[in-house]
Formats: sequence, structure tokens, C-alpha cells
Amino acid sequence: MLGIQRIRTTPYHPSSNCMVERLHRTLKQSIRCHDTKWTVSLKVVLLGLRAHIKEDLNASCIEMVFGKTIVLPGEFFEPSS
Repeated sequence: MLGIQRIRTTPYHPSSNCMVERLHRTLKQSIRCHDTKWTVSLKVVLLGLRAHIKEDLNASCIEMVFGKTIVLPGEFFEPSS
């Protein structure tokens, strides 16, 4: 229906599940860029990863799941002139 295929991988063999390992690497690198504890920065990092437009899909993960463009917290307010 959604074109999703379940794949079983072996534990302790990261190369067999490259997509998840790539996400984990990006997530860890993004969290390390923040000076705060990882529990504090996790929400912001995940929002950024989900809102990032993927070039091959020409859409973000949120657009693919919900069919709408995400409104980021800074976009709720109109700039004052």
C-alpha cells in the first residue's frame, strides 16, 4: 500500500542497515554541536532533521508524512516594522 518493505538485519552489523546508521550518525553529529545536555537539544535537532528538505525527494520528511509544509516556531510571529 505505502511501498514499505520490511527488512530484517543482523545485530552488531551496521553496514546491513545503512539508512538507519546514516540517520544515527547525522543525529549524533547534530547533538554534539550543541553545548547543552543531549536531552535538552534533542527536540530542536529532531525538528531540524524532519524539516530539512531532502534534495532527492524535493520534500521534507514532514511533507512526505503529512502532506503539508511545516510551520517552524519562528514563523508564528509576523516581523514587526
